[in-house]
Amino acid sequence: MSLTQKIIFSRLRWKLLILFLALGSAALGLTGPIYQKAFIDLLTGHAGPANDISSSFRPLILFFVCFAGSIALSLAAGYLGQREANIVQQDLSHKIYTQMLGLKSDRLKGTQVGEVVSLYTTDTAGSGGIIELALTNGALTLFPLLLAPFMLQSLLNVSIAPLLVTMSVSLGLMMFLSWRQSRFFWTFKKLAAERTGLVNEWIQNIRALRALGWTESFENKIQRKRIQETDNRVAMVSNGQTMASIGASIGFFLNLAGIYALIKMRPESELSPGELTATFWALGVYLAKPLRGIPWILTFTMDSYTSIKRVERFLGLKSENIHAANQSADVALGEGTAYLEIRDLNLTLEGKTLLSDISLEIPGPEFVVIVGPVGSGKTLFVQSLLGEIPAHFGSYRILGKNVAHMNDEKLKTFFSLVPQDGFIASTTIRNNVLLEYDVPVDSLTTSIDRAQTSLEQARLSLGEEGFSELEETVLGERGVNLSGGQRQRLGLARALYTERPLLILDDSLSAIDINTERDMIESLFRGKLKDKLTLLITHRHLTLPLSDRVLFFKDGKLNANGSYEDLMATSAEFRDFMRQAETEEASHELLS
Repeated sequence: MSLTQKIIFSRLRWKLLILFLALGSAALGLTGPIYQKAFIDLLTGHAGPANDISSSFRPLILFFVCFAGSIALSLAAGYLGQREANIVQQDLSHKIYTQMLGLKSDRLKGTQVGEVVSLYTTDTAGSGGIIELALTNGALTLFPLLLAPFMLQSLLNVSIAPLLVTMSVSLGLMMFLSWRQSRFFWTFKKLAAERTGLVNEWIQNIRALRALGWTESFENKIQRKRIQETDNRVAMVSNGQTMASIGASIGFFLNLAGIYALIKMRPESELSPGELTATFWALGVYLAKPLRGIPWILTFTMDSYTSIKRVERFLGLKSENIHAANQSADVALGEGTAYLEIRDLNLTLEGKTLLSDISLEIPGPEFVVIVGPVGSGKTLFVQSLLGEIPAHFGSYRILGKNVAHMNDEKLKTFFSLVPQDGFIASTTIRNNVLLEYDVPVDSLTTSIDRAQTSLEQARLSLGEEGFSELEETVLGERGVNLSGGQRQRLGLARALYTERPLLILDDSLSAIDINTERDMIESLFRGKLKDKLTLLITHRHLTLPLSDRVLFFKDGKLNANGSYEDLMATSAEFRDFMRQAETEEASHELLS
């Protein structure tokens, strides 16, 4: 079932009630002119003398009762339509939020953050329009259009053919214009989403763009997108004005058709004042007005449909979970149980094999360094462990537990991750470590103490590095007032605060000087954190002798696994790699 069908047929009884109220509103409204005719004919003597005053005013009272009842039912239908539309928006917003959190990074390829934001800001509201505009307003407009000609035929005893011909021609023209308008609306949303994505990318990378001298080029790209938007908007407004002009003229042509029907098709009998009044009331209120609204309802319906399709496309992006062969149930960590066990890890994306037949067993907490040429699969290996990409495992255990079939949220409780350029919030240093804004009062002191300890362990000496308010120092947006090394150490402090068994450092010591890095390895990763498994991806190779284990990746495979000394003694490819790396590092030091 498509998303459109789900929206329409969910909570079906409420939508049927909306249709029933709209039908009732039309029926009551079209009954009113009958009493209106009776009152005016009584008042002018065309229906004979009234028996008493009360009988003269009874049709007038019934007319106002029908009129008021029609408005009340219309308002009730409108209220329910708006409520159902809000429920649709809430449901889709939750689905988009859940989808965004659940998608793996490979599935977001080509989808900018700004485009996802536009789904929240534009398309969720637009999707609800299919209930509020298409169903509710459509029913409130369509039922009078269907019933009014037959009411006039019954009231006046004339052919409704002129009215039907006029209505058909008008509707055909207006539907064509509304179809054009919906295309303009669709293009408008598409261009707006693309521009929002570009602006978001521009804001996030403004410093890098400026440093590279690409600011003007990127801003020209945004400007070209804005020009496209403007051209589309001009065409959209012109088409809309044409629709409005034709809609304003419909009443005139309907009145002509009604007069023609009255004069030419009832020449043998005189029209009463009541018949004339009721006719023009029905023509103006229940035919001309709905006809003017039909094109806009069609336009917004098609616009809502395009919003639903955009949301459906995003919700249709599927992330594969980690795949693994059948394994036995979870077991407790005991003697002979590995800290991390991987068997037959493979990764294929878009038909290309990126990781192949990787098996690894690490018996206990160690400091492990992951190295290899650019593109060898180091980061993909780590992302596979985190469940960020759809890797296939023959077996995957952490601390003796089968984690291959865990959901992402539970799997990530095993890991603390420090990316190379981590997230920095515009708040205090302490809050950036805690990443908690509702810490219970009774645990606040403990949390503050742990945060301070984590900062000290990460070698972020706040007083010595110029943070005058220490942990209460407020950082600029995206950590603009931090150096690269400070950003990395703050990210490390946050990871240490979480106290999880596996610590992953994705080239996140690259901006720290070599002496500080060595000190951290000796006193922290092999000292205070010796009960954790630490995986460090690095392009700096002078610290490899300090590791417990080296994982050497090449061409998507785990080429060598062992201590630094063993690899230097047994692996010619590793030795060649190290010689080349030492040459490149020496050249870099001379240039710097």
